Amino acid sequence: MLSKLAVMQVLTSKKAKRKSPVSKITIHHMAGMTDAAEDVAKAHATSSKDVSANYYIDNRGRIVAGVEEEFRAFTSSNRTNDDQAITIEVANCMNKSPWEVGEKAYVALIELCADICRRYNIVPHYDGTRDGTLTVHRQFAKTVCPGPYLFGMIENGTVEKAINQFVGLAAIPTTPQERKRPEDVAKEVISGKWGVGADRKNRLTVAGYNYREVQKIVNNMMKGR
Repeated sequence: MLSKLAVMQVLTSKKAKRKSPVSKITIHHMAGMTDAAEDVAKAHATSSKDVSANYYIDNRGRIVAGVEEEFRAFTSSNRTNDDQAITIEVANCMNKSPWEVGEKAYVALIELCADICRRYNIVPHYDGTRDGTLTVHRQFAKTVCPGPYLFGMIENGTVEKAINQFVGLAAIPTTPQERKRPEDVAKEVISGKWGVGADRKNRLTVAGYNYREVQKIVNNMMKGR
């Protein structure tokens, strides 16, 4: 099984059949910049080391599958964790600490996590223990992964909150009478009512609007000024 959000598959033999049901997500960072997640997946597949991940996300927000979800990937330095977790490698937008992650990669991460949570009935929560439904590599090995930037947002609940917002999309009003015109929402975006960056996309999506459609209108309005 693979998420429908994956745009490409670079499947590897570095995997094992799960002995436990999927019950958590483990977020990693690539410790590097890339616009082609498939290159990292291929590098893992051809490496002499036993390394792999279920999914890879690049700076363009593209999601590439590396290991089918019914298999355990070799990602987190802990067989028990990986047996229960779907693991995700996320590209950075800088090659040094704090290993920041760009907006497109971050939004793709949240959307993928939400998709996984919906399908496996996972309630995302990081509690600092190995028993949480959100875990990170540094809990199992001497590493800074997923980097100070992502780890900070996981630790303070930002990632958990964003995932929960996407998981709750089923409750979004869908009839035209309950929503504003995209043009009116675009004006609100320009006035600052919807925030910026990934926060803006999260809020617009949760409110039932097509982020790309609204952002396109915003861009056109700004050009016409």
